[in-house]
Amino acid sequence: MIAGVFGAVIGFASAAQAEWGIAFLGVAVLVLGLLLPHHVFSNFIPARCPKCSGPAYPQRLKRIRFVCRKCGHCHQTNWTFGSRGPGRGIES
Repeated sequence: MIAGVFGAVIGFASAAQAEWGIAFLGVAVLVLGLLLPHHVFSNFIPARCPKCSGPAYPQRLKRIRFVCRKCGHCHQTNWTFGSRGPGRGIES
């Protein structure tokens, strides 16, 4: 997240001075700084299963749900992908 903010500052400051190469680099850092942590936390750092405390990873369907790899328990949430609250996200 901090890398994203840093990239935005560099990108917009450089664009104002017409240094487009540095502006592009700043925007690239912004995008990577926001998307990379989301990808890492979603795919490599598991949540804890409420039944057995095993590793549970998200599955993105219409509603986000977590499936335990140890016991197979599926925990359905009220959140949708990209939502800012329960049931207010983008239905996919």
